[in-house]
Amino acid sequence: MDRPTPVTKFDLLWLAVFGGLSSLACVLAWDRVGVTYDESFYLLYGRECWKQGTCAPLTIYGTMPLPIEVETALPQLLNWRADTPLTEVILGSLRLARAGNLVFWWLLLVHTFLLGRAVGGNWAGRLAVAFLAVDPNWQAHAALATTDIAVSAMVVALAYHTLASRRRRWWVRVLLPGTLFGLAVLTKLSGLLYGGLTLAVIDLWQRFGPADDGPRPFRGRAMLAFVGLLTARTLIGLLVAAVYCGYDTNPARTALHLREMVPDEPTAFDLWRARNSDHLPNFAVAVLFQEYMNSRIGGSYLFGAWHPHGVWYYNPAVVAMKLPDALLLVGLFVLVIRPWSLLNLPAALAVVLFVFSVLSKRQIGVRLLFPPLALGEIGLAVALVRGWGRRGVGVGWVAAIVTGIVALWVWPNGLSYMNQLSGGPGRAYRRMADSNVDWGQGIPELIRWHDQHDRPATALWYFGTDPRAHGPRFRVIDLKENPVGSVSELKAMLGPTFLAVGHSEAATSPTKPPVKQDILDWLAGQQPVDRTSTFLIYDLRLAK
Repeated sequence: MDRPTPVTKFDLLWLAVFGGLSSLACVLAWDRVGVTYDESFYLLYGRECWKQGTCAPLTIYGTMPLPIEVETALPQLLNWRADTPLTEVILGSLRLARAGNLVFWWLLLVHTFLLGRAVGGNWAGRLAVAFLAVDPNWQAHAALATTDIAVSAMVVALAYHTLASRRRRWWVRVLLPGTLFGLAVLTKLSGLLYGGLTLAVIDLWQRFGPADDGPRPFRGRAMLAFVGLLTARTLIGLLVAAVYCGYDTNPARTALHLREMVPDEPTAFDLWRARNSDHLPNFAVAVLFQEYMNSRIGGSYLFGAWHPHGVWYYNPAVVAMKLPDALLLVGLFVLVIRPWSLLNLPAALAVVLFVFSVLSKRQIGVRLLFPPLALGEIGLAVALVRGWGRRGVGVGWVAAIVTGIVALWVWPNGLSYMNQLSGGPGRAYRRMADSNVDWGQGIPELIRWHDQHDRPATALWYFGTDPRAHGPRFRVIDLKENPVGSVSELKAMLGPTFLAVGHSEAATSPTKPPVKQDILDWLAGQQPVDRTSTFLIYDLRLAK
């Protein structure tokens, strides 16, 4: 890493403008974007963590506590009482919790600038900040009280401080990256993979990567030093995570929860997990729960079809569809014209993290790829500056401006964004599902549609947890709690009404329950009378 020029007042102004405008877009979107599926869980169980003085209510479900405890700190101080109804816990605290996520958004932007600047100079850092700040995908998730911005912020911070610590004393080189690795793990368990790979790639790059005077020679002693340093940093990070999470104050709850996960045909590991669950720290419980879920959960919706076991090309496909057109085209242009300019550390990190992410069975949204995407956009900014100088900065400016216009166009529905090369946001539901399009956030938009059409009788079939769905406007259909045996039974139960069908409900797990496929086949033969960004709306009075 070269010694960068000092941070200037212009750099601070640049950060303030892009960070401030992107934060303003988030704040203005809070009342227009409904409660996503995960936010209800985070708010309710985050409250339990504060009440019980332990993060076990989260870790028993494989959820790491740091971002949720940050996001629920203000609601805990200002809003919550012991007798607060659950609906008020969610709706009354949502703005405050989403404000807490902006802490991680600013942390991400600052370290994006620092990392880009450290590798490619001040303009690389500036362009990298601009790319992230105007990207509708980042803006949409920065406006939520979730964990994906937090883990991205910690991975980018880990990358920068690991890179910068090389010139410092040996104990700083070990302790600082190790602690940041632990914080990355505490934001999301994917931080184990992304953070560990970040530590390994940066140290390998510094020891054996390209240098100004040519490739560095491979030396066995340097390899031993690499293994020792990586091990020490990893152990410190795991210790930080374990100490922060602590033990459950009610070990019987943890034991019961893990014993309920024993399958019908248990392996030796399943039995060991159940027998020893009451002796495990919260961090270990979270890891074991995620291992259990990742080994059994699969399936993805892509290009109009449901794949029960997922597909290997899911991650490349969703990135190609969700990445803004201007950034995608500029990246392809750089790759074809001057690929050597992409031989930089952030780009290399992005490639390694992305390749390993393809192995994941959790194919539920581009948000799970945010850490490599952030590093990739930083790497692109570095490539433009290194490969073309001022012309590259100009190209980056144009890409950022075009992307910013697109972000304004799709606001506040950035979660449903799909680039024009793939058909545009209006066709996103035909290509993807889950948090790529419909994360349950569309209830406020549906309420506006309902009010504009004189509040007709409307049934609601969707995958979400927004309490307003259960208000007086809608009649919620739940095929698990109120099963029907056939389409005719469903029609008789609903009567002459409108039916709003959420995209994720229609796209995922079509055979659970079995009658669901028959219902979807029936709806495929009907003509929707209207639509919102996440719902297709049918008039059952006209149904065949």
